[in-house]
Amino acid sequence: MKTSLTKAPYNSTGHLINYVHGYAGDVPEWRPNKPFPALLGLQGITRGMSAARFCWLSDKGQPFEMFMTDAADLMKGRAPLYAGTVDSWWMIIKRGQNYGIRLADTDDLQRAGHVAGPKTDCLACRGVTYAYEDWCPLPPTPDKPHQFRPDPTRTGLSNRTVLCLCGAPLRSTAHPGMTCTCSSEDNTACSDPGCKG
Repeated sequence: MKTSLTKAPYNSTGHLINYVHGYAGDVPEWRPNKPFPALLGLQGITRGMSAARFCWLSDKGQPFEMFMTDAADLMKGRAPLYAGTVDSWWMIIKRGQNYGIRLADTDDLQRAGHVAGPKTDCLACRGVTYAYEDWCPLPPTPDKPHQFRPDPTRTGLSNRTVLCLCGAPLRSTAHPGMTCTCSSEDNTACSDPGCKG
């Protein structure tokens, strides 16, 4: 079950503290808990007093632990896993007296103010060090106009339909400028399933 954790403990080197010993006042830094991007590589597992956890290392050299429940959610989710690495957005979670990470979900991103568009349009993305992704991590929805973003995991192979991250086909009213403008009077036609040509 997800917690509504507002702050997370970090040590003097800026790494997440997995277990707060003694008094919370001994923690060097409590940071606001908001979604953050990281490319993580699986290092192995560790076993504590209460449970086993997955150990990850970010491309910036930051260690993170992940509870088994959150690792199972990660493996069942849509995050791109490849050869023991995963590149996504994360949240800190507390289970019992221990801290770890989990995949950030749509609710987390919305609460943080993300807007599902280019990063230049998203105030929540500004100042985030994530140079190789130009899009806000919040997935678009078909009920709001947005730029088309291909979803490689959901592209229909049987009918060759190219789907957007919102789940709608390329030519859809959700994607301004991509809807069919053909007409029988102009003798034009396209591959849009709703083509009027």
